[in-house]
Amino acid sequence: MKNKRFFLAVMFGLVLTFGLIFSGCSSGGGGDEESGDPIKVYRESSGQAVFSSGSLDSAFDWLKTAGASNTGYRITVRGNHVTAGIAIQNYPVNMTITLEGIGEEPIIELIDSAKPLFTIYQDYTLILGEHITLKGLENGNPSLVKVESQGKLIMRGAKITGHTSSNEGGGVHVNPNAVFIMEYGSITGNTAKNNGGGGVYINSGSTFTMEGGSITDNVSGNGNGGGVLVNPASTFTMKNGTITGNIVNNNGSGGGVYINSNAVFNMQNGTIAGNTVNFAHGSGGGVYVNNSGTISKTGGIITGYGNDRETGNKVWAGNAPVSSKGHAVYANIDQGRRLENTVDANHNLNSSSAGGWTD
Repeated sequence: MKNKRFFLAVMFGLVLTFGLIFSGCSSGGGGDEESGDPIKVYRESSGQAVFSSGSLDSAFDWLKTAGASNTGYRITVRGNHVTAGIAIQNYPVNMTITLEGIGEEPIIELIDSAKPLFTIYQDYTLILGEHITLKGLENGNPSLVKVESQGKLIMRGAKITGHTSSNEGGGVHVNPNAVFIMEYGSITGNTAKNNGGGGVYINSGSTFTMEGGSITDNVSGNGNGGGVLVNPASTFTMKNGTITGNIVNNNGSGGGVYINSNAVFNMQNGTIAGNTVNFAHGSGGGVYVNNSGTISKTGGIITGYGNDRETGNKVWAGNAPVSSKGHAVYANIDQGRRLENTVDANHNLNSSSAGGWTD
């Protein structure tokens, strides 16, 4: 009996000792993202932490001075942070930087109205990962995020919100020969006061691919494209996702999407619904295609107020709908092709053919 009690006491002591050792290791390790400094930088290839700090700006400064070319890095962010703007320029070439939040979703807030929160230049890729919110200003000048020529932006779960630009592109501005891929995430609650593109402004000669996510509740105050504006020689491919609740308030068309001359819109899937052109002389509550612009719709849904009073895209003036303006789609071709009713997933459209342009 005594031997049994002795054996149990020894076993209890061993369990307690190992438990304390394990607890100490799990809470005090330098590689634990939940402990230590709120900003940590990891080399993607090895997963090794290479830098930590209390400041987001200092993490990007470290990448600029000590990072390696042709290398991917991941920055984890814990807690809220502010910045006067970060320009990814003159870094070691071909660097890919992934930004993601841990814990309760961090907010990174812009505090300088003269600069974007992020500007991505040639030879660099910024991936905005999960659990990160980029928050702008009510009186900003440029867009919240700007992609310069031959730069690349990938959204992979982040939110871009709360920014008002004095000119085009409230949320994201993509300049010529740049690339924007939206895998998922949201661009919501942004405003372009002038020149359009409340959510996203795609400049000439660039590409935007929307694989998922949402572009919602953005406003073009004076210009085209409440959700997305696509300029000449650019291509917007919508593979999935939603474009909803966006508004053109004055002097514009294309509540959800505006396709300019010589631009291309390929819609393969997804939903464009509940967008509004709040301007009597505007057209295309859901989608507007300017002359010599191209739409190729092989899937997805574009709602229309003509037969959907609840979620239909619409052209509005005051408190009433405007007739013959293309609540769903308007193409400025052959004196105007228009669809007032919902264009369902099986209803294909092509601006090069007259087929399908009747409700």
